Amino acid sequence: HDCVLEDNVQVGPGAYIGGNVLIKKNSFIGLGSRINNNIKIGENCIVGSGSVVIKNIKKNQKFAGIPARKIWKKKIIVGVIDTGTSNIKSVYYALEQNDVKVIEIKKFKQIQIDAMVVPGVGSFKYVMERLKKTKLDEFITQKTTKGLPSLFICIGMQILFSKSFEFGETRGLNIFKGNVIKIPNEFNKKKLN
Repeated sequence: HDCVLEDNVQVGPGAYIGGNVLIKKNSFIGLGSRINNNIKIGENCIVGSGSVVIKNIKKNQKFAGIPARKIWKKKIIVGVIDTGTSNIKSVYYALEQNDVKVIEIKKFKQIQIDAMVVPGVGSFKYVMERLKKTKLDEFITQKTTKGLPSLFICIGMQILFSKSFEFGETRGLNIFKGNVIKIPNEFNKKKLN
């Protein structure tokens, strides 16, 4: 009754593994699970806690239940707003590493997304001008007021406020009441000492 567990296989406490079982690398067998005899589990698989596996599982699958069945989970769709000022590809690649579908949004359109990221580097004024030109200011406001999970980075967060005084007075999205102002040099010197 040989069992083979390849590299980096993790088996939770109380799990039972029957005879003639092969579990390929990087797989996880949850707490109290049962893997019946003559089963092969592919690479990068997850078997949920308390599950009973009665048939082979192909690589990159998630199974759970009694008997264990494939978990059909749709990928989360994250919209990344193109503010025209940031390295949007860095955000794009970071999100892809977390197994989400990424959509780059360059102009206002009705699109179904599960979350939103608004990156930005540089000038508040330039970002707001670009967002207004592409009507993405309306898109961000609409999605934010509906409670869409969102991440705002740097200027992407500053534009949520009423206005900024960088390069003159510029109106923001006014989602948060308040102004973005430069920190006075005297403040910086006091904090450093």
